[in-house]
Amino acid sequence: MGVVYCPRCQAGADSTAGQAYCSRCGWNRHVAILQIRSLQRLLPVFLLPLIAFGFLWVSGEDQWPPFLYVVALGALLYLAGRRWLGRSLDRLDRLVPVDPEQLRSGPAPDPSLEEAERARALACLPRPRAVELTTSGRALLATMAVAGAVFEIILLWHLLPMLALSGWSTVLTLEGFFLLVATVFFPVCVFVVARGFLRQRRLLRNGEAALAKVIRQWKVRGNSWISYEFRVGEATLHREALDITHRLYEGMIVPIFYDATDLSRQVACCATRYHVILPTSR
Repeated sequence: MGVVYCPRCQAGADSTAGQAYCSRCGWNRHVAILQIRSLQRLLPVFLLPLIAFGFLWVSGEDQWPPFLYVVALGALLYLAGRRWLGRSLDRLDRLVPVDPEQLRSGPAPDPSLEEAERARALACLPRPRAVELTTSGRALLATMAVAGAVFEIILLWHLLPMLALSGWSTVLTLEGFFLLVATVFFPVCVFVVARGFLRQRRLLRNGEAALAKVIRQWKVRGNSWISYEFRVGEATLHREALDITHRLYEGMIVPIFYDATDLSRQVACCATRYHVILPTSR
């Protein structure tokens, strides 16, 4: 496929969900957003063939556990697609178009200066700050909740009859022990993840704010990582964080929110699924 160029600013166009758009001047952005939202509405339709196949499979037979596996697979595929589309929609929502005449008459705006201005604005917000989950954050939580519930039902479907038949001696067998551990493991994972999300939310709302400088940026399997440093009093702290925005590079500034009583509790804005709302964006 050839390279698509923006007809307004002549820059190379990006693509998402099969729709080209320009990340500089915003050409075709609204069409790409409509395309993603249409695909989000159509995603549940993809589950219908799997469910129909599952019902035909179990019709007249005791095959419910395999049917649950089929439904779980369909649900995971649906949620994975929903998460990917949510991230694409987040990227389009964060896009700040630039006037094509400005692009033609002068140099393109420096993204590092834009990020620095936004970082300073976030750091100056009074507490408690307004915070909300991004679209990708909501999709991630929904994926984990639904997948965890489906797998928990499947595990209990197998475990409870075994306990009713043989009692707790079931856990002495390899299969029974595995089912019991897995049944306990999923709720514990949900609790740990939920606790991490709530801690990040508390830090973003009421934590101390600081501006950190990115001193290194690298990629691991497509994920962007940064190393940053910032000062608290006389101390200089160094940390590493995952940059889920893929917008930070060496020398740029990132807002950090931390607990003044425990400096190990901190979160970089680029590493959280929450979004701090600026007054101008409400």
